[in-house]
Amino acid sequence: MESSAPAVPSKPVRKVKVSVEAHDKDIYHYVEGLPKYQELSSQVKRIVAESTYWERFGYGLMEMGCAIPLHFVGLYLCSFESMLPFLVGFFILGSCHCVITSRAGHLAAHNALFESRRANEIARWFVVEVIGWFSDRAAVQIHIGDHHPYTNIIGLGDSATWKAPLIPRYIYMFFAPILLPVLAPLVSLKELKGQVKETASFLFWMTVGFVANVALVMRISGYQTPLNAALFLFAFRAVTALHYVHINIFQHIGLPMYTLKDRPAKLYQMSTGVLNINRNVYLDWIMGHTLVYCHIEHHLFPNLSDCMVLKIRPIVKQFMLSNGLPYHEKPYMERLNYFVDKYEELMVKAPAFTHYVGLQ
Repeated sequence: MESSAPAVPSKPVRKVKVSVEAHDKDIYHYVEGLPKYQELSSQVKRIVAESTYWERFGYGLMEMGCAIPLHFVGLYLCSFESMLPFLVGFFILGSCHCVITSRAGHLAAHNALFESRRANEIARWFVVEVIGWFSDRAAVQIHIGDHHPYTNIIGLGDSATWKAPLIPRYIYMFFAPILLPVLAPLVSLKELKGQVKETASFLFWMTVGFVANVALVMRISGYQTPLNAALFLFAFRAVTALHYVHINIFQHIGLPMYTLKDRPAKLYQMSTGVLNINRNVYLDWIMGHTLVYCHIEHHLFPNLSDCMVLKIRPIVKQFMLSNGLPYHEKPYMERLNYFVDKYEELMVKAPAFTHYVGLQ
């Protein structure tokens, strides 16, 4: 409500909703002056230029590289008849799969996994399509073509694809995500509808990846039939699906939404429409800082690696707060409780949009 807002300063201002619970009450924040994205960008570019290769790519590659040998350890442990080593191996396999597909694939899509663009393209195709069984072409369009440039723009990048209004809250929040490994190829086919060549290519490489993985499971984990091995594959790939879905909805849904006509400048759009999840050692490894702890920084500078967004985080946070801009960050469990409590408003009803007023 207008009465809840502070007095309007005499000089030109921008008025934006900054409450995470924007649907509960109308909270407006008045930003004096107009800080420019270029001001922050110049500081970040200087930090990147002064960083070594290991800071920009090396440390992250070592972290993610651990997932490859650990994957084979997990397969070996799952060959034991004893329950404890099997469960440990099962958890390791699910975690490593997330590192390889979600974390590495996401960075490669932004050319932030390797220094070479070509190396990023090959890695993205391999981990997303061959290993992850999701169309590389569809993934790039959804994430790079829609989500990033149109973050929280209703109908374009508002995360509405994650909503399933017919599913009850507890089923959606705690059980439905385990179907993600099965649904991913189906979503790809839907996105590729009418693209015959791309669909054929996706089905071929997905099949190659599927057969190779089934053979690996049968060889190392000791499964006797391809069917059992395939069921085992889908099962361990669902280990981190809960976290994957939660992260994707926690960081944008419930924050201010805009229409394409009323969208603010990039700095304000990302400041108001993106949220960071507090640090967690496990999530840091399986998903990386760009997807969890430094998601605001990632949306502002999407071509930076996990290590670099972590390095620039203090600069970005200070810049936002010193210029009167919001910097949203919440603990994982707080967001989980919030979404369970407000599921009807956040995940079922159409999102309300924030009308952006002021100079552009």
